Amino acid sequence: MSAPRTLSPARLLGPPAGRRVNPENHHAPNRPPPPPVPYRRAGLLSRHIPRHRYPPPDDSPVPVDKTAAALDKLPPILIAPNDDPWGNISRETWDWLRAKAGNRVGWLCKLSHHYVDPDLDFQIDVNVMRAQLKRAARQPITPVAFAFSLEGPYTPAIRNPHAPEHQRAVDAIRKAIAVGRAEMPDRPWAFRGMMPNGPRQLRHADDWLAVNRAMRPVWQAGDYIYLNLYTWRPFSVDGQEDLYRRFVRFKVDLARTVAPDKPIIACVWHRHRDPPDGPYLKHAMSLDDWQRSLEIIRDAGITHVSWWGADPWMSDSREIKETPAQLAAQHRAYAEIMLRVFQ
Repeated sequence: MSAPRTLSPARLLGPPAGRRVNPENHHAPNRPPPPPVPYRRAGLLSRHIPRHRYPPPDDSPVPVDKTAAALDKLPPILIAPNDDPWGNISRETWDWLRAKAGNRVGWLCKLSHHYVDPDLDFQIDVNVMRAQLKRAARQPITPVAFAFSLEGPYTPAIRNPHAPEHQRAVDAIRKAIAVGRAEMPDRPWAFRGMMPNGPRQLRHADDWLAVNRAMRPVWQAGDYIYLNLYTWRPFSVDGQEDLYRRFVRFKVDLARTVAPDKPIIACVWHRHRDPPDGPYLKHAMSLDDWQRSLEIIRDAGITHVSWWGADPWMSDSREIKETPAQLAAQHRAYAEIMLRVFQ
């Protein structure tokens, strides 16, 4: 048997010093990276360690800790950026919100998905989670709740209950909740990933029910259910408002079916989440559509919304055309409606 290949010093040291890489925020790859943290790069060793040397998956049950803060103690309006809040909302907008609404607004910190390596049997890198939490703790505002998501290469394993990686993904999510709760025991935790993600996917309703039933251990391990309730197209397009109403009702009923004892936080966005080939992708919603969408969510029995801003980093990457001054005015208009609907 040949000796295992070794890594060159250049590969161990990572990219050149002049290259701008931010491994902790995939939404802003062109921003300067945070201070280096000692952790194993995801997937770096997977090509050099034989499969039989992989660490075994953690199959031990993860107990559900009931000490996390109750949802009824959280503000009804939550800003939901990553571990750097200013990538999704400007400081000026936050200060304006706090001055206008006081404790009715708070920060829900969503961790990125980089701390799970699918090539290493979905093992959790605890050091990366702790680095993200430390970065959040250094911010001038304090998170009132936490969520995280697995995206990109992890999505197929989550969506297919029959895939061999599905159970390992479920175990990794449950362990991540346990690790996060151990670090921040007085904050509620949840996984953001209950599918479907958009109204057009309602035609596969039975499949989504099967997927989320298979993921019931994940929903039971969290302290709340974090639902993506994005609009896909303007309500002026024929049938879109009724389709969105049915989509919200389906996801709320789905959440109450697989986790009847868990409260719900709705994740909303003031831009349309049209498919990549759609004409409305990332188009800002009209204020009327924004208000009607929030009223549909409120009428479905949801009392807490999480607003994914995302505009500052999309402006930096030229994905949207609005200037920072225009974004600040837009954000205040959208926030005014949120405060009015969720009084």
